[in-house]
Amino acid sequence: MMSTQVSQRPIGELVLHIFRLPPLPGVPPETLPQSLEECHRGLSAVAWHKKIYYQGLLTQNGGDITSWRRRQFRIIGSNLIAYNDVTGKAIATISLRQALAVEDDQNPLAPGAVPGRRGRDESDAYFSDNRCFRLLFDNDEDIAFYADSEEEKAEWLRILRALVGNIPPHPLWAELVWQRHEQAAAAQALTQQQAQQGHQSQPQQEEETECILSQCNSRHHNIFNLRAPQPSIPRYNMGKDIKASLQFPKCGSPAPTR
Repeated sequence: MMSTQVSQRPIGELVLHIFRLPPLPGVPPETLPQSLEECHRGLSAVAWHKKIYYQGLLTQNGGDITSWRRRQFRIIGSNLIAYNDVTGKAIATISLRQALAVEDDQNPLAPGAVPGRRGRDESDAYFSDNRCFRLLFDNDEDIAFYADSEEEKAEWLRILRALVGNIPPHPLWAELVWQRHEQAAAAQALTQQQAQQGHQSQPQQEEETECILSQCNSRHHNIFNLRAPQPSIPRYNMGKDIKASLQFPKCGSPAPTR
C-alpha cells in the first residue's frame, strides 16, 4: 500500500474581535448594542461626556439663583457645572442638552430665531455690556452670565455654541460599563497601594524589633556588670573653708564656690 502524506500550509489568518458586555440589570434589551460598531460608538460617547472642555469664573444670574453671583464653572460633557469655591464640590448643574441657543448681548438673536424667547429685563441692564451672554431654554427661560474679560467671554461663546445642539447620545449601558470599569480600577489601585505599604512597613517593623532586642540585651548585660560606685571623700582645708564661709559676697558679685 502506498502511504499518502498530506502537507498542511496556512492559507490565511482569521482575526476575531469580541466585545464582552457584562450583565446589566435594569437595562432594556432593545437598548443594548447589536454590533461591534455600536459598542465602539457607545464607549466613544461616554468618553466624550466625561471630558472637561473648559473651566473658569463666571458671574451668573438665573437658574438656581435669583441675583448675580460669582462662581467657578466647568463644562464637562453636556453639563455646565458650578462648584463651591471653598469645598470644591459641585453645587449646581445646567444641562446644555436642554439649551436651545447661546445669545451674545452685543449681538442678540433675531426675533423668532428661538421659540419662546423673551425680552430682556431692566434689572439686567447693568451687566448687559461687552462681557455678558445668555443660555436660552424652553418655557421663556434664560440664564445670564458675565465674564471677567472679553477674551474669556469669546472662549465661552465659542465652546458653548459648538456644544449646544450638537451633543451626542449618552447610552445607559455604556455609562454602566464605564462605572464598573472605574470601580474595578479603583479597587485594584487600592489593593496595590495596601500591598506596597505592607511591603514597605515589614522591613521597618523588623528593624524596630531588632533595635528593641539589642537594647534589651545591652541593658541585661549592663545589669550584671554594674559595680557599686566608690564614694569620693572630699578633703577639706579647714582654715580656708572656715574663712570662705564667713565671707559674704558683695551685691552683684557671684557667690564663691568650693
